Amino acid sequence: MDAEQRLQSDVCIVGGGTAGLVIAMELEAAGIACVVLESGGLDVEEASRDLNRGSSAGEIDYQFGDGCRSRFLGGSSNCWGGFCRAFEPSDFERRSWVAHSGWPIGYAEFQSYVQKAHQWLKLGPVNYDPAHWVAAIGRPDVQRFPLAGTGLMDAVSHFSPPVRFGRDYRRRLRDSRLITVVLHANVVRFDSTPEGDVLESVLARSLNGRQLSVSAERFVLAAGGIENPRLLLACSPQRPEGLANRNGLVGRYFMDHPRVQVGRLHMHGDWKRSKLYDIKFNYHHRHMAAAGTKVAGQVMPTPEVRERLGLTNSVMWLCSVFPGEGTPQAEALFRAKQRSLGHRAWDESVLQDIRTVMAAPLTSLRFVGGRVVPRLSPAPYLDLACVAEPVPNPDSRVTLGEARDALGIPRAQVEWRMGEQEKHTIDTGHRLFADFLQTRGVGRAELPPPLSGQPWPASLERQGTWHHMGTTRMHGSPRQGVVDVNCRAHDCKNLYVAGSSVFPTVGANYPTVNLVALAVRLSDHLVRSFRQAGEPAPLRDAAMERSAVSS
Repeated sequence: MDAEQRLQSDVCIVGGGTAGLVIAMELEAAGIACVVLESGGLDVEEASRDLNRGSSAGEIDYQFGDGCRSRFLGGSSNCWGGFCRAFEPSDFERRSWVAHSGWPIGYAEFQSYVQKAHQWLKLGPVNYDPAHWVAAIGRPDVQRFPLAGTGLMDAVSHFSPPVRFGRDYRRRLRDSRLITVVLHANVVRFDSTPEGDVLESVLARSLNGRQLSVSAERFVLAAGGIENPRLLLACSPQRPEGLANRNGLVGRYFMDHPRVQVGRLHMHGDWKRSKLYDIKFNYHHRHMAAAGTKVAGQVMPTPEVRERLGLTNSVMWLCSVFPGEGTPQAEALFRAKQRSLGHRAWDESVLQDIRTVMAAPLTSLRFVGGRVVPRLSPAPYLDLACVAEPVPNPDSRVTLGEARDALGIPRAQVEWRMGEQEKHTIDTGHRLFADFLQTRGVGRAELPPPLSGQPWPASLERQGTWHHMGTTRMHGSPRQGVVDVNCRAHDCKNLYVAGSSVFPTVGANYPTVNLVALAVRLSDHLVRSFRQAGEPAPLRDAAMERSAVSS
């Protein structure tokens, strides 16, 4: 980035993660030029990673700075596991027992974009029918539970390889004449009309002080569920309350999927060797694949049971527990893996982790062996893991903290709030699963006391899923949402928001395939809007005649 450089384009996209890069490449295919501003570089850099850090407020000590976000080209696709499952029809419905539920678009419209999302994520056919995949895999140790009449049903998720967008699509970005990717470009200011209803340019700054101003016809904010509201709240001098925030909704309705792992489950007979629902076996496992698609099984209450018992959505799976797990050595080795993937900093705790591993070498070896050597015998027991859909809560929110980062921007403060309905959902799922094991002779469960009426466990900060969602929610009314049905900000005519921050409700499954589907949908809308206004004008800036992944 050159000092005081200026660029002009049809579209400016803030954020070079999954949603931002999908939109850039979709627009490219339609002949529309865009500039993508990426805060980081091509790999992990500690100075850029520090910009993610902030503070937590409220009952849950929510950890969101390290280990769950990747601030370099490709965004969170650099640290995800590849799990994909599309929303189900009930996720779009207004449910009388779930406050603030319902989408302003229907399931059928959303579903029409899922196939294209599968293509971007290098997934197979859009088929989530467990019967199909179990028959296609055809292994005796991949069998469905007999769930009929239990109030439970099963489902499958697919695995992306996983796609790392900054790596897997780098050549296309580099060679494109219509996409300019600017690295180390941290947005520090949105410049709008005095009324704040039209965005004119954005100012980006590198950590070494160089500046870049980008003007565009339309702007897309695609920086993630925490950074999207942070930038809107902090970077608009014309709107002190925040850009697109006339009704005070930016940052509200923050959601993550709570994940609780409990149990001990003891399986009977041949069910000891059944692997369809065991995450320790089916995670990217070649034996869980058919026609090149790898899948994993899940169990959940049926829609009828959810409505009758007042539950949000939820999914459960099994997790084999092998020797050495749950020990300090296992925790130290887990942190080492996170560091090797760039998810954690190489700090002073490294030496302590090495000492911990060496203090009990046999335990460490048993733990590693249980994960890398094929399982020739069943685990002694299993845990039961449950992920629940959070209830949209306006008091669960991202705000600006008092501390500032190296660019002078207030750091994010996250107050993650959940209530008794999520605990009731998890408790009920556990009980239904335990009853199923006993009544069908599949196994038995030893479950801890219910969560209901108790504080959330301290482990939740580690057992969240780090799916940052809901902070610029979609709604037909500006009094209840930040963006409209086309992801355009209600209060800013040429500003759009992409990613999971626009989700009004979030289901109980993984957001990536769903946010990609919405990114494709937003791209289609942008293309139509340009076509209705006439073809985009020829590129006026010589620097835009080529695409560059530049710094």
